[in-house]
Amino acid sequence: MRNKVLGYTLIEIIIVMAIVALLAAVAVPSYQGQIQKSRRGDALAAVTAAAAAQERWYFQISGYSDSVDNIGGTGGSLISPEGYYSVTVANNSGVGNCVGGGTVAYNCFTLTATAVAGKTQANDDDCASFSMTQLGERTALDSASNDATSQCW
Repeated sequence: MRNKVLGYTLIEIIIVMAIVALLAAVAVPSYQGQIQKSRRGDALAAVTAAAAAQERWYFQISGYSDSVDNIGGTGGSLISPEGYYSVTVANNSGVGNCVGGGTVAYNCFTLTATAVAGKTQANDDDCASFSMTQLGERTALDSASNDATSQCW
């Protein structure tokens, strides 16, 4: 009777490792892309909530705020619920029909959410920033400042 040696050969193990490495090389970037897409919802939620806060401010003061502190921010900073985006407000006074009447009584605003530096979302080149105006006009820009509204919103 012969003794059979059970186990795998080195060649079989190398082939399996190569297959696993190939699958990982394809799956990991795809996974990271899907994570970035899902985190864009954090920016959309932050901009939408800030726009609602601007409307509440307008109802009380008869003008939109020029400070994120008045619409939910603290210390000049408004961070999205999940912490991946920072929201800023601009009032564009003197542009088009946009006029200012004091420190907080503007009749227009633009809210912009951009990825927080140092977070993984800062690597999202397809949808680098999201903006919304008082008219509900939504825009998005990629990292090269090209219009990416249709794919991001």
